[in-house]
Amino acid sequence: MASLRKRKSAWYVRFRDEYGAQKEVKAGPDKSVAQRIQRGIESRLALLKAGLLDPREADAADAERVPLTHHVDEYLTDLQSRATPAHLVNVRKQLAWFVAETKITRLSQIRPSLATTALNTLRISGCGDQTVNHYATAWKSFTKWAWKDRRTRTDLLADFETPKVVTSATRKALSSTQLGQLILTVRELPSRRGISGLDRSWLYHLAAVTGLRRGELQSLTPESFSLADVPAVVRLPGRDTKNSEDAVLPLPRTMVQSLAAWLTTKALGKPLWKIVLNTADLIRADLEAAGVPSEGFDFHCLRHSYVSAVVQCGGSVKDSMELARHHDADLTFNRYAHSRLQDLAAIVDRLPDLSHTRPIDHVSAGLNGALFALENSSPELSFNDPPRQDVQPETLNPSCLSDQVA
Repeated sequence: MASLRKRKSAWYVRFRDEYGAQKEVKAGPDKSVAQRIQRGIESRLALLKAGLLDPREADAADAERVPLTHHVDEYLTDLQSRATPAHLVNVRKQLAWFVAETKITRLSQIRPSLATTALNTLRISGCGDQTVNHYATAWKSFTKWAWKDRRTRTDLLADFETPKVVTSATRKALSSTQLGQLILTVRELPSRRGISGLDRSWLYHLAAVTGLRRGELQSLTPESFSLADVPAVVRLPGRDTKNSEDAVLPLPRTMVQSLAAWLTTKALGKPLWKIVLNTADLIRADLEAAGVPSEGFDFHCLRHSYVSAVVQCGGSVKDSMELARHHDADLTFNRYAHSRLQDLAAIVDRLPDLSHTRPIDHVSAGLNGALFALENSSPELSFNDPPRQDVQPETLNPSCLSDQVA
């Protein structure tokens, strides 16, 4: 049976649910209203025990009485155990925007048409396809979680399709010279967004030699590095990576000593950098300070620079994919690996100089009927040539000849 109790100016109904767990519901300052809620809870529990009420229906009815913002907070708490801090911040921002834009207060008010209208508002404000897709994905993930957690009878956005990414921003890659200029210059710059120049320099440096994303970098602690190993590596658990897979990335030997010295200045068990959301503005300001054009660049361009450098250093398809942590070669080579005009020119320069080839002075017909053009006639006997008049057939190697004919 349910019982009433008063705490300060409000009444509360205490009861045990169908699973035996003790719960308490705030019923407000009016005792008569609290008594009606108490009778309703007792009636529902009786129906559940008699098998006359679907527990899922009862759970959805209970969830409907709770404000939508409360469900969002509980979803974010549940997501915290399997998402990076940066991703959690983004999802929080996206869901808060949806709630404010649609002005809905209860779960039952969520519908595809409202989501479509809200996303159109994003497009009108100038957001690209990729951003709109991220907002839609966050909203759908929340409604799917609410359904699986028995807070709604169905997935309220099951029939809503996330918008396709038709156009996406084309990112650039920094050259090694530009990267070196950025890393060295930023060391001497003052703090920006609460991060010192030296710390920002290492943020860019590690991004450029590991390809780690912003959120992955911001989850690193001093314990993430094993600099005494051969080779030295940085490790991330699956909970901190985009693909939820553990990552072990080798570090260049040239940076190990200076990196070790910098890590000694950092507190153990604490992130190396504070979370900064708009890293695009951060790196653009530092690029300008370093004398590098910043137009078209954002923080993720450092990952593009890393993959491009790996390919230019001779990384095979398999090695490049593994270092980039991609499962699709097309993604690695068509989106992340950038070929600059000067790199292509260097390849073309290695082609043979066709303007200085010597004229062909001998054409030989092989035993198989193929023609072979030779710049210089060989004084030695070629087994691709027919026997000359002055050479006796018995002087030929019979085994070689038979192999040639075969």
